[in-house]
Amino acid sequence: MKKKYKVFNDLKELVIGNSVNCIPDNAFNGASELTTITFPENLDSIGKNAFKGCNITGPLNIPSKVSYIGSNAFEDCEAVTSITLPKNLRVIGNSTFKGCKLITSLILPSSLSEIGDSAFYNCSKLQSITIPNSVRHIGEFAFIDCVNAKTITLPSSADLSIGKRAFFNNFYTTAIYSPSPLPPAIDFVTFYPEDKSLCTVYVPVGSATAYKGADGWKDYNIVEKNSETCEAPKITLEGGKIRFSSNTLNARYRYSVRMKEIESETSGNEGIEAKIVISAYTIAGSNTDSPVATREFSLDELIGIEGDVNGDNEVNVS
Repeated sequence: MKKKYKVFNDLKELVIGNSVNCIPDNAFNGASELTTITFPENLDSIGKNAFKGCNITGPLNIPSKVSYIGSNAFEDCEAVTSITLPKNLRVIGNSTFKGCKLITSLILPSSLSEIGDSAFYNCSKLQSITIPNSVRHIGEFAFIDCVNAKTITLPSSADLSIGKRAFFNNFYTTAIYSPSPLPPAIDFVTFYPEDKSLCTVYVPVGSATAYKGADGWKDYNIVEKNSETCEAPKITLEGGKIRFSSNTLNARYRYSVRMKEIESETSGNEGIEAKIVISAYTIAGSNTDSPVATREFSLDELIGIEGDVNGDNEVNVS
């Protein structure tokens, strides 16, 4: 199979045509000079090992219609700095983003139900890990060696299963948010911060006793914490770009963009000013989502929206 694709060894830029809706297994495996990819909007699946070992540089934006990404698809793409995941993605396969060492932030879509074994193994620049409430299974070694992840937020589902050493060697983790009143089943090495006694596990009010008596959890500093409400975002226009800001710690933003309906009369000689309506709210860890903030802009004012967007309308604003 590798011999078949040897022609791509010197490929540096790839634009995939709109007629393509599926990238097959091993399609560009080992194309180590490939730095830039433009995906078609209608793409719905990316096969196993499709871009393994490529030198994709900067943000990796996967189209919103993709529902399947095969195992090892982007393994060892060491120059990727951020990942935009599609809103319909349900499963992240084994080792899909293993070794993507420069990713600093990651937002997983709310459609996601399963994270495969070693999916984000050695994504060592990740600053935080937030698993959406839709996830029911986190695979073995899923986030192992994500050494700089200071905070980890688990889903609230009572039937969550976590594979062995899923968060092992995350030495600098100081806070784990577990919103389920029932402690998820873990063992001594599921998490492995440098000093467990200095790592605080925030749990719902009334559940500290259960966590303190549960294997794997009892060595941590267990603190009950009421869910706080995030501050609504401020929506501003700076240099032709929309920016979101909030005083909420570790804030991220979900937003929608729509045209404002205008009904009026015109002689046909004067211009019509179109309006864009931006609505957004703040999310952060186990906090309650903020109220929705809304602002209108004229179409001529806008160039783009800045941030890491994953198709689920979540943004990390830098």
